[in-house]
Amino acid sequence: MTIIEKVKPIKITNKETGKVYYLDFTRDTVSAAEQAGFSWEDFPKMLATYTPILWFFAFKAQDRRISKAETDKLLEQVGGLTASMVNRLRELWNQALAPLVNDVDGEDEEVKNGNWTVELD
Repeated sequence: MTIIEKVKPIKITNKETGKVYYLDFTRDTVSAAEQAGFSWEDFPKMLATYTPILWFFAFKAQDRRISKAETDKLLEQVGGLTASMVNRLRELWNQALAPLVNDVDGEDEEVKNGNWTVELD
């Protein structure tokens, strides 16, 4: 069995105010982003549309009350997303979905709950 290291959220700190934000995803925020139309497959083709959506829902995991206008302003203030930030957000996205998929390391495994059996006949 492969042990997977937890991906740490992105931490953003406003040096003037000391306000700290953490960007992360939960299954709920991933689902909400998908329902809002976000797609990793289309992300490179629609950066102007999808970057603010991705950014907004990454904030929502830690602060449900934050507004889209506020996250749009923060995105502008930090100068947009770097490639490494996008990669980390993708890792956090995948991490949020990992509990839904039992075959994390590419090898078939038994169902994690010993009270159930699953057969693929």
